Amino acid sequence: MPPKRARRNVSLPSPSPKSIEDSPLEESVPEDQSNTEENNSQSTPASSLPSGFFSSLNQLMILDLSYNYLVGDVSLLFSSNGSSTHHGWPTSTQIIDMSSNHFHGTIQSSFLERAWNLIKLNVSSNNFQGPIPSHLCMNSRFVRLLDFSFNDHTGQIPLGLGACSKLEIFRAGFNSLFGLLPNDLYSVTTLEEISLPSNTFSGPISDDIANLTKLTLLELYANRLSGKLPPNIGRLSKLKHMLLHANSFIGSLPSSLMNCTNLIELNLRINLFEGNISNLNFSGFQQLTILDFGYNCFTGSFPISFQSCKSLRAIRLSQNQLEGQIPSEIAQLKYLSYFSLSYNSLTNITVAIKILMRCKSLEIVLIGSNFLHERLPNDVDIVGFENLRLLGIATCQLTGQLPMWLSMLKKLEILALNGNRITGSIPGWLSTLPRLRSLQLSHNLISGEFPKELCALPALVSAQAYQRDNDYLLLPIYFIENNKVIGQSNSLSYWYRQLSFENNSLSGNIPIEIGRLKLLRALQLGHNNFTGNIPDQISEITDLEDLDLSTNQLSGEIPASLAYFVAPHFLVVTILLMAAKTRTSRMRKMDVQFHGFILL
Repeated sequence: MPPKRARRNVSLPSPSPKSIEDSPLEESVPEDQSNTEENNSQSTPASSLPSGFFSSLNQLMILDLSYNYLVGDVSLLFSSNGSSTHHGWPTSTQIIDMSSNHFHGTIQSSFLERAWNLIKLNVSSNNFQGPIPSHLCMNSRFVRLLDFSFNDHTGQIPLGLGACSKLEIFRAGFNSLFGLLPNDLYSVTTLEEISLPSNTFSGPISDDIANLTKLTLLELYANRLSGKLPPNIGRLSKLKHMLLHANSFIGSLPSSLMNCTNLIELNLRINLFEGNISNLNFSGFQQLTILDFGYNCFTGSFPISFQSCKSLRAIRLSQNQLEGQIPSEIAQLKYLSYFSLSYNSLTNITVAIKILMRCKSLEIVLIGSNFLHERLPNDVDIVGFENLRLLGIATCQLTGQLPMWLSMLKKLEILALNGNRITGSIPGWLSTLPRLRSLQLSHNLISGEFPKELCALPALVSAQAYQRDNDYLLLPIYFIENNKVIGQSNSLSYWYRQLSFENNSLSGNIPIEIGRLKLLRALQLGHNNFTGNIPDQISEITDLEDLDLSTNQLSGEIPASLAYFVAPHFLVVTILLMAAKTRTSRMRKMDVQFHGFILL
C-alpha cells in the first residue's frame, strides 16, 4: 500500500535495502505519519531551505536531501523565529543523508543529543567547517554509518568512537584533520570500513588494529603516517582493500601480511618500505587484482610467486631497487593489463620483451630506466602484444634501430622511446599504426629526414580515425622529470597528442604536409639540423599548442600566418620560434620545459 502524502516532497519509499547505506526500516514506519520521511533526493535545484526547516519535523525518521544544490548554514535549519536554541534532530530520527550539497557551518554535538535511534549520518561532499562533533555515540548507540568525507573539517578526530558499538563504516577523508588516529577507534570491533584519506594524520598505525577482524577496507592514503606496519596485521584476514600509499611508512613488510588472502587491492606506493621483496610468498593472494609497491626501497628480484596471483590485472614495482630479469612465469597471468617496472636495475630487455608479448591482455607496459646500454631487440620472431596501447622504454640508453616488430602493434597509441641512443632513421611504416597519436623519440641519435608518411598518421589527421573511450586506468601513470613527479594521467583517452623528436640529428626540410596533422597538440623538433623555411602549413594544425623549432638551421621569415595562430599557449609558441634566431640563454631554458620525462 503506498504511503499517504500530506505535504510537498514527503513520501515513504520502499527501496528493498541490502546494505548499511539503505537500512531495512520500512516495516517499522507507520503509514499515517505525514512527515516520516523528508525526501528531496535529486530534486529540482534549490537555493536554500527555510530557516527552522528541521524544527517542526518532530516525528522525522528518514531525512534524505542528498544530491541537490542546497546551500545555507546548517545551524539555521534548527532555529525557529530567529532563536539561537537548537533542539537537534528528534528522537525518532534513524537516517540523515545531506550529502552532495553546498551546506556550510559547523555540525554541533547538540544536533545529535536527542537522536537516540540514529543509524546513519551522511553529511559528505558539502562545505562543513570546524571539528567533527564529539561524543557521537554517547546518545546514539545504534549508529552504523558515519560519513564526514569531502568537507572542510579541521582538528583531530574526537574521542568517543569507542562507544559506537555497532559502527560498521567510518569515513572522514578529504578534510584537514590531523593528529594521531584515536586509540578508541581500534576498540570498535564491528568496523568493516575505515576511510580517512587525504588528511594530515601522523604517527603509526597501532598494533591494536588487529582487533578489527571484520575490516574489509582500510583507506589511509595521502596522510603523514609513519612507522612500521603492525606485525600482526595479518589478523585482518577479511581485508579486501588496503590503501596506504603516499605516507611515510618504513621497514620491511610483516610476513603476516600474506595471511590477508582476501585482498583485492594492495597499494603501498610512495612510502619508505624496504627489504627483499622476493622473500615474500604472494601465492595465497588468489583474489588480488591490483598491486602497487611503486616508489619504495624494495630490493631483490621480481617475485616468482606472483604467478599464483591468477586474478592480477595491474602490477607496479617502479622506482625500487630490484635486480635481475623478468621471470617467464609472468606470462601465466592471463588477465594482466598494466605492468610497470620503470626505474629499477633490470637486465636482458630481449627476454623481457619476449615474455611480456605473451601476456595477451597487456595494454600498458612501462619498463623504462632499466636495461642500461643494452640493444633494442630486433628479432623477427617477436610477435604478440595484440592489445598493447602504451609502450614506454625511455631513458635506458638503448642502442640499435627502431625494430620492425613495432609495426605489428595495431592498437598502439603511445610509444615512448626518448632518452636512448637509437640510431638510423624514423621509419615511414610508423604511419601504418592506426591509433598512434603520441610518438616520443627525443634525446636519441636518430638521423635522416622527417618522413612525409608520418603526416598521414590516422589518429592525428581525423577524429573519426580514433574514437575516444572514456576508459580509466587501473592505476595512474606518473610523469617523472629529474626524479620528481610533474603530472599524472588516469586515462589514455585524453593523452597529449605529440610528435617529440628534439635533440636528435634530423635534417632536411620540415615537410609541407605537416599541416594535415590537424589533431596534433605538440610538435617538438628543436635541437636538430633542419634547414629551409618554416612551412606556412604549420598554421593549419588547428589543435597545436606547443611548437619547438629552436636550435636548427632554419632560414627565412617566420610565416605571417602564425601571427594569427590561435592557441592556448600562443606566447610559448612564439618564444620557441624566435629562439631559432636569437639563441638567448633564456630561450634555450624554456626550450626544454615540456620535454625529457619518463613514465612510471
